Order: sequence, then C-alpha cells, then structure tokens
Amino acid sequence: SKQAGRYIGARIRFLTIASFMKPGTGVEVEGLVARPDLNGMSATVLGYVPEKDRYHVKVVGSGEEVCLKPTSVAKITTYPPGSCGNCGAAPVKPAGKLKNCAGCFAVAYCGSECNTAHWQRHKAACKARMEVSARINFKEAKEALDLGRPDGHVYCSVNWATMAADGPKMQPWSMEGESKKLFIVKVQIPVDLSLKFSPPRRAATSFASCMAKGRPAYSIAIMCYDKTRDVRINVPCSMTSVFDVLAIAVESQGVKLRDSGRGVKAYFNARLIDDGEVLLIDASTAVPPPPW
Repeated sequence: SKQAGRYIGARIRFLTIASFMKPGTGVEVEGLVARPDLNGMSATVLGYVPEKDRYHVKVVGSGEEVCLKPTSVAKITTYPPGSCGNCGAAPVKPAGKLKNCAGCFAVAYCGSECNTAHWQRHKAACKARMEVSARINFKEAKEALDLGRPDGHVYCSVNWATMAADGPKMQPWSMEGESKKLFIVKVQIPVDLSLKFSPPRRAATSFASCMAKGRPAYSIAIMCYDKTRDVRINVPCSMTSVFDVLAIAVESQGVKLRDSGRGVKAYFNARLIDDGEVLLIDASTAVPPPPW
C-alpha cells in the first residue's frame, strides 16, 4: 500500500492471517515473553487492529482483553460436539464412547492417548474454566442449609408456573446413562428489593451480615434449578467459594435489576457428575435465556 508518499512493506503471513481470524474465532495464545502467564490460554478474537497489526482478543476465564501480534495467536481447531477434542474422531457405536476431561468436563477424548497428547494445549484452558465453574455437592449444600434452621422450617421457593412450593433436592440422582449430559440451569442471586441499587453479593459480606443481624446463613442463598425442577438446590453464603463464583458470574453476565447495572439471574450450562452427587455449573459464559 502507499501511505503519505511512502511504500510500506508487510509480511505475507500478516496480510493473510488477518482475513482468517474473524471476530469470534477461538485462538490459543503462544510465544509471549512479557506475559508468559497467558501462554497456552484460550481466547476469543474481538477484532483486528490494522494500524497496530494486532489482534484484539479476550482471554477465556479471566475476561482480560489484550492486543497481540498475529504470530502470538494460533487458531484453535474445533471439532463438532460428540467428537474427540484431539483427533476429531467420533466414537463408533455401540461400543465406542468418549470420556470427558476429568477437570473441566468441557472436552472429551476417544482414549487416553488423545487425552495425553492434547493436555499441553488444553491445560491452561482447563484450569481457567475450572476457576469459573461451580461444583455443588448436594449433601454438603443440604447440610449447610439445615445448619441453624429452626425445627419445622422448610427452605423452599415458589414455582410461579405451577404455583407449587419446591424445596431443595434432598438426595443424589440415579441417572442411568443421563449423567454428564449438558442441560441448562437458572441461577438467581438474592437481592434486597427495598434498595434502588442491588448491593454486590459476596459470601464473606453476606455471611457477616447474617451474623450481625442474628440471621442463619441459609437466609441468604443462591437458587439453582433446571426447567423441570428435577434438579434444584440452594447454595447458602456459608459455602463461600461456590457462592462467590456464581454471584460474580450472575452479576457480570445476568439479567440486570432495574438501574443497578448488575445482574440478578442468569442461565448456564450444567451437568451432573460423580454419580449424580455433584452439580457442575459452567459459569464462564451465560447462555441466552430459554423460553421457560
């Protein structure tokens, strides 16, 4: 090209790669010297900045936005659902079966060889996804809800579609083949409707508020349930790590309350793991609100 009376040279790779990396493309960060902590991380292309010859990308998990050279991003080869995350092969039915990554459960492999071969590329993304995922053990949640509750009191919510009162699920599920399949859950954080602006919900401040007011921890809890409410549980603020992961995800990605600027409810992909004893919610990215 000619600019200000001068000819500017550019590497063919730079001119070619920009046309491939469209917004929304999944990439992997590599070769950074100043920010080695980002190497191996998955990111999403937000756009290309031609005057800087940089890609504007958003890191998966942390949400950090950075501008990187084309040589520092590699397009991620994605395979359709039901295929191996390493080789792309689909299992041969009826004997074949993919095995999920034991960490994030977001990627599946056709065998241990593909799992091992893909680990170095998947490790950073796996860790990032696990940090923004909530693992809710139903037994632990029930025990936390029961702690300090007066005899005869039942923690429940009202299903406005059926006008029925739904309590938290008391026991693990026997899934019989349904375990680890994805479904959508609604996650709703507690708010003080008497306030014009909903205060940020964090486990520490919520728990301290309960103690100061002489209220049990279960009085501030996050509701999680699916369409049929076969899967439903309440996460009290005493379960600090899970509470914070869900609260932060909902506030940043969920449906906003009035003019507060913070979300109060959001929908995420989830699955049952550990023989139905644990609900795993992927809070990294909210999904569009379903019709229900």
